[in-house]
Order: sequence, then C-alpha cells, then structure tokens
Amino acid sequence: PTCAHIAGAKPPDGQASDGVDLTPVLFGSEQLAARDLFWRIDEEQAVRRGDWKLIRGVQPQVELYNLARDVGERDNVANQHPDVVAALTDAYERCEEDGERRCGRGGVGRGPE
Repeated sequence: PTCAHIAGAKPPDGQASDGVDLTPVLFGSEQLAARDLFWRIDEEQAVRRGDWKLIRGVQPQVELYNLARDVGERDNVANQHPDVVAALTDAYERCEEDGERRCGRGGVGRGPE
C-alpha cells in the first residue's frame, strides 16, 4: 500500500490489501501503530506482541520469549506466563480462522491495526 499510495495507484475493485500504508510514518506525520505480527514457516507459527514472541508447531511445547530481556531467545518462559501464552495463541488462532493473509500463510504477515 505504501508504494501504491506514493504512485497514486489504487487496488482493483473488491480486492482488499493485507498491508499498511506507511507514508504518514515515512514522511514524519505519524508514528507506526502497535500491532501484532504473525508469521509461519512450514509447520512453525509465531506471533509477536510488544516484547513477547510465541513460537509453536515444531517443538512439542510452545515457546515464549520476552525479547526485551532475552533477545537471543534462550530462556523459554512459557510456564511462567500462561496468560501470555493463552492470549497470543488465541490471537493467532483467531487470525487463522479469519482466513487472513496477515496470519503469515507463506511468509510474514501483520495483525490488525
């Protein structure tokens, strides 16, 4: 959407965009809104919300990391934060149920604004 906006292009009728127009951020009039980020690579799924990153699918257990404290993702804190695991799992599953590309089917996606 950013390049399309700069070029003055519009999406075809009835085709929704799964992206975000970043021109206000690029040109300094706004800050990027906080949002969930979703992605999937093969059988591994992940969601990032703020400092939290949840990974599931490859390992028999889910993994949860606080990236503000553990950028190297070495300390899985899923057992200490079941509420965060539940919230991020629910967010990913709701996105999958919606059938949205932003959930990361085939690559990186972005959550709702």
